Order: sequence, then C-alpha cells, then structure tokens
Amino acid sequence: MAHVFIYTAVNGKLDIGSQSNQARLNDLLKLKEGKKFRLELVENKRSLSINARYWAYLADIEAETGNLSTDTHEVAKRLLLPPTFVKVKIKGQVQEIKRPTSTAELTTVQFMDYLDKLQAWCGVHMRTAEELGYTPMNER
Repeated sequence: MAHVFIYTAVNGKLDIGSQSNQARLNDLLKLKEGKKFRLELVENKRSLSINARYWAYLADIEAETGNLSTDTHEVAKRLLLPPTFVKVKIKGQVQEIKRPTSTAELTTVQFMDYLDKLQAWCGVHMRTAEELGYTPMNER
C-alpha cells in the first residue's frame, strides 16, 4: 500500500497542511522505523484549459500565416524547447536519441514561458482568456 503525503514549502519548511495529516505521518514513521523514505518534488503540469487556449492560438496562427497548426506546433517545439534525450536499445546496442520535448511534459511555468517565446517568434497576437470567451469558472 502506498502512503502519500502532500507537503507545501512555506518559509523554508515543509507544511503538511493539518494536524491530522501530521498524526498520520507520525504513526507511519513509528511503523516504518529504520526504513528509507523518498521526498519527490511535484510540479504542476499545464492545465487542460491552457492547452485548449494553446490550440486556439495555433488555429489563429494558421489563419494568419496559412501554416497548419499541427506543423507550427511541431516546428515550434523543435525551435523553442530544449530537446529531450532518450536511450533506446537497438539490436543490443544502446543509443541516445534526441527528440523534441512534448509540451505535455512542461510545468505551468515552463508552458507559459514557451507561449511567450512562441508569440515573439511568430508575431501573432495571442488572445486573452476573456477574448476567447473563457470565464473564471471554466479556466479551472
């Protein structure tokens, strides 16, 4: 059984959120005396709504430039994002292959930076959420 505890960094310390969560953690630590634990940073991935805005933006770029949105997406990934290197074993030989980074792998901050670079690169205005008809309710 996996035990998951979500912490937030607050003032240079980990905050578990509540006394009951702290009590659960303390009980687990007593049960698992001598065991090793792993602390893993979880960064927020881009939301579905910002992904929808991205594809609406690509459609706007297509309308203005005539380039297919899927082509713009592929070219922009290769030009504006650092590549990802993966190791594959082919016929017993390990090879490192360079591939474009997927936008789905980006954190929210990285994705927003990518959108800024894309807008600067292509010169097409990115409509705001309000211009696209998004409201705070469907931005979640």
